[in-house]
Amino acid sequence: MSSRPRLLGVACVAGACAALVAPALGAPGASARPAEFEAQPVEPAGGGGGGGGNDADAVDPPEQSSSGEGSAVGTVNALSIRNPFCDEGGLGRAQRRNCRVTGTPEGRYPTSNYGFDFHIDTGVDNISGNFASMIAQIAGAIWTFCLFVLSIVLTVVGWAFALSPFTDNGAMREIDGGLEGFYGAFTEPWLVVAMVAIGAWALYRGIVRREVTATVAGTVLSVALMLVALWVIHDPRATIGTLTGFVNEGALAVLAAPQSGSVANPVGDYGEAVDSVFSDMTLPGFAVLNFSNVDWALSDAEPELLETSNRYACADAAYLGQLPPGKADQIIFGTEHTGGVAGIGGSDHITCENLGEIAPAPRTNAEIWLRNSPGSLARERLWDDHTDDAPYSSYFAIQGEGGAATRLPLTLLIALGLIGGILLLAWIAMRLFMQTAVAFVLVLLTPLALFLPAFGERGRRGFSVWGSTLLGALASKLVYAALLSVVLLGTTVIGSLVSGQGGIGATMAFLAMAALWWAVFLYRNTLLSFVSVSREADEGQGRLGSALGLY
Repeated sequence: MSSRPRLLGVACVAGACAALVAPALGAPGASARPAEFEAQPVEPAGGGGGGGGNDADAVDPPEQSSSGEGSAVGTVNALSIRNPFCDEGGLGRAQRRNCRVTGTPEGRYPTSNYGFDFHIDTGVDNISGNFASMIAQIAGAIWTFCLFVLSIVLTVVGWAFALSPFTDNGAMREIDGGLEGFYGAFTEPWLVVAMVAIGAWALYRGIVRREVTATVAGTVLSVALMLVALWVIHDPRATIGTLTGFVNEGALAVLAAPQSGSVANPVGDYGEAVDSVFSDMTLPGFAVLNFSNVDWALSDAEPELLETSNRYACADAAYLGQLPPGKADQIIFGTEHTGGVAGIGGSDHITCENLGEIAPAPRTNAEIWLRNSPGSLARERLWDDHTDDAPYSSYFAIQGEGGAATRLPLTLLIALGLIGGILLLAWIAMRLFMQTAVAFVLVLLTPLALFLPAFGERGRRGFSVWGSTLLGALASKLVYAALLSVVLLGTTVIGSLVSGQGGIGATMAFLAMAALWWAVFLYRNTLLSFVSVSREADEGQGRLGSALGLY
């Protein structure tokens, strides 16, 4: 028998680990300066960035991860994992754009764009400036690390829901071949022995012990259970594959229903939900850490700042890399040239004129910064041109030397909140991978489970345990989909309280979200034991499973 089916079982668990390791292998990319991007535009890569939107043709910028004055390091995004939901039909236009830009439905801006700015004078004789710069860089590293992990975990959650060896044609061929080989080499030669044993035991109980009724019932049940196992062995696609297909559709419906109240387009509803949730999880933190006034940062974009940013935005290679195919070349090589911008890399063929006709304007002041990479010319000019003007001088104060001491404790507080959400999402993803692996192994054990009913009452109970555990592992996706759906809905509801009458501040809303994430994570076993249909409930017997008689 081929060893490939065995390897696939290991792959179910290894998938999560591979997803976490793969980003570390990403190659370095282009810098943000024009002189470095004329050779080749930056290629879009995966990784989420916040801010959903319904703008149909919006093409929003992404960029590099780095915090510092005059520095833009890294690629458009170091992550290269594509969320499988991006390959599903039904995503909205904004989410399809996000998938093209970052490889995730929630990725309006690449994660690296969320690196904040700092403008601190340093030097051999400037000890206080050097110390403040070091503190700011530590805070920036912590913040960026949390966002990259969050982006990875959201993508792994997508893979956890998408991973289904029982509905994949290639995997099902391997499973079918493996089961048939196992049956032919081991089960079939011993099947006659099992049937003889059942008959002999029936004669003994019926004639010697005179338990005719119990004997007939037990024999019929044993044969019926063995026929079920034979059906799974000879046609896993029609049995396990069909059941898994129903479960997958149900899981998507459970994810979508609380978000829109409809199950007509579950993929699209899920994409919009994670898009909104990622924005709620990341945008307030960026606003708190990059600006001294959070309410101003999340208010409508100011025309004066937008005009400055528009003039230099397309001098960022990472930004050009996110435009629709061909648009970046048209800007760089002059087919859309309407007048160069003096002083950009010494080149007069790069134009930022009429930028609003190419990409939509940012919706908030914070997004004016987010569409360009830290250290890019656009961000530098925003500081240089407006930092001495009121009221912008007070809004940008945290980016200076005096804001370094404030940023570090704020970063630690926000990171603590994000860790709760990261742990919760990672736990859901890992449980899904584990249940998939359990189901996979149990299906491959079907040729052995076939013999259990031949061993009388205890054997039939063992077969029942095998079957109920398999059904629970397959159906567990519904349970985790329901839990994830509640978390997404709760986060969205809290985020919606930021605006409108009686609304709360963005910082308070983020802290309330963090409390929700930590509460669900810390009480996950209690919640899981209540709704679990699998034998793997962490705390005692699942109440729903017990009510259904699955234990």
